[in-house]
Amino acid sequence: MAEEDLSQLLQELTDASGVEPHGLPLHFLPFLIFCQHPMGASSPRVPLHPRQIRPGYLETRLEKLGSTSIPKLCEELAAVIREPLEMHVNRKLMTFFNHVVRQTDAPSKRAKRRP
Repeated sequence: MAEEDLSQLLQELTDASGVEPHGLPLHFLPFLIFCQHPMGASSPRVPLHPRQIRPGYLETRLEKLGSTSIPKLCEELAAVIREPLEMHVNRKLMTFFNHVVRQTDAPSKRAKRRP
């Protein structure tokens, strides 16, 4: 996570979501979910939206990302939701992250509804 482009991406996500860093490092996927549920898992989801995002990585389409680490991260996230990255190359990074969070968040909600 020390690479400059990945650090900038994490900072952009933090700024876009309004999440206050508490000094505790999270694995990326929990961090991403926390960015969209800033008041906790039971709070309403707050998707990343162009109005609250500064120009930068989150507005870039996946196929146009110039770094090596961020496309690799996207590939890993696509594997987490069991979808090929090719399905997402024309999406903006922010839209892709929203989709990943929706997909990873859904099973936990279904599990909670079971008696």
